[in-house]
Amino acid sequence: MRQFGIAAAGTVGNSAVWFEGALKIPEHLPELEQPGALAMSSNDTAVQVVLGADYTFPNGLFVSEQLIYDSAGTLVSPYCRPGEAATSDPAFYSLSVLRYLPNGRCTLEFAGLVDFNDRSAMLMPRLTVRANEYMEVWCALVSIVGDESSDSAALRQMAGGLGVGARVSF
Repeated sequence: MRQFGIAAAGTVGNSAVWFEGALKIPEHLPELEQPGALAMSSNDTAVQVVLGADYTFPNGLFVSEQLIYDSAGTLVSPYCRPGEAATSDPAFYSLSVLRYLPNGRCTLEFAGLVDFNDRSAMLMPRLTVRANEYMEVWCALVSIVGDESSDSAALRQMAGGLGVGARVSF
């Protein structure tokens, strides 16, 4: 596979802004064209573009937004089952991240990936508490919103739910 890319980053006032673009040109593999094969790749050329910006407010709230275009189709479920048609429509996404540290011990985070094509979303709030300099505990939720025909619906069983954990460093 050949890949070509370009990226640029800078600032506008106190905000960071960036652009990334990539062109993917795969080598043609006849195996990917066989009926019934579960294609883990594609023979199609694809373009991906990301526009992003982030800003930290004086109160410490960090906000990041990325707009994503992928000509190959879905980012969430890029592979298709045997006999199913591959998604050929370009995909448009918004990836939003908010992070706030109200004190030295707690971090509140939210990430959301919105698929504009099928109006689905993956929403991920998280709370992290630092017990001391060596240990932190966290609680996170992954919620998939959208109807059963959305690309994100396939992830509901695998990724949706509540998670808790701890990290110890020494």
